[in-house]
Amino acid sequence: MAAIGWRMAKERGFDFTPWSPEKANTPASDGASSIKEVPPTLPDREALIPHLRSEFQIREESGVSRVAMLVDVSAVQVMKGHLGTFASYSLLFEGPPKFLKDSSICVLEHPALGRMEFFLTAIGKPGAKSFLEAVFSQRIT
Repeated sequence: MAAIGWRMAKERGFDFTPWSPEKANTPASDGASSIKEVPPTLPDREALIPHLRSEFQIREESGVSRVAMLVDVSAVQVMKGHLGTFASYSLLFEGPPKFLKDSSICVLEHPALGRMEFFLTAIGKPGAKSFLEAVFSQRIT
């Protein structure tokens, strides 16, 4: 599954070079922009909690757009390993049947939170409802 996400991201031209403070102070390669790059961060979990049970408009890459409800914001889990310490949490959305058959990057829109892009995966058995999950993980040390 990770290979699919990697391929899709590469096709979109994402820069996979590791972030460093030196890179943040380097001008853009075209010289036209002075915007500094910043390391990616986890979406703000605390900002999502008040929006439990609220509706998000979710648009798949195919252009299909449907409404799904945020039904869970998991607790943050901290995992220590030989590669460092990582913090992660997940979001669970409930949507209509047969929504999002394949994992993909989806555009989510919410009246209070605005527009976001998450990699969503359908989980569980198909049935009267679909459950979609977004998992966020970031190295913290």
